[in-house]
Amino acid sequence: MQKNDRYGRFFDLNGYLIRYMIILRFIYNARFRTIKHKED
Repeated sequence: MQKNDRYGRFFDLNGYLIRYMIILRFIYNARFRTIKHKED
């Protein structure tokens, strides 16, 4: 049971990391677009 709980927490952490990376990528893309528009 402890192993399953540990794996569950690990996958939860992975899910949070993936969400965080997706949000960061979204923000980075938005900033990149605004910078490109400012250059033009």
